Amino acid sequence: MTDEAVESADAERRQPKDAPAREGAAYHDGSAESNEPSFLESVRRNRQWQLSAFGGAVVLGLLAASLHWSGLVLGGMLVGLVSSSLRRALLSAIAFGVIVLVVFSLVHGTLVWVELTPVSYLVVGAAIGLPLLGALARGIL
Repeated sequence: MTDEAVESADAERRQPKDAPAREGAAYHDGSAESNEPSFLESVRRNRQWQLSAFGGAVVLGLLAASLHWSGLVLGGMLVGLVSSSLRRALLSAIAFGVIVLVVFSLVHGTLVWVELTPVSYLVVGAAIGLPLLGALARGIL
């Protein structure tokens, strides 16, 4: 027997009986093994797509945050998921929080910060902390 034949026979013996014989075939649980990257991975690799996805995530996050405070978590999660690493996801979440604060200042004016002095600390903390919480989803996915 040649070395290739021996390696092929060893590989067949190590393969579980219920596993498919060829690559890319569906497994018994319905999932498929593929060498192609997922859509999210391809967005993370392509810089232009990543910037477009970041912009869309910011817009969706701002819309959600204007309806409810949990939109800050959602916005942080969205900007985090399109980031290429966990570190960049956390930095993107901080950037999203700063954008939220700038939009808040533009909508309500700068005097609102003086009027809400004790409460403004909570606003800044929530605008930064809640998106950071959402961006931790990047560590999972």
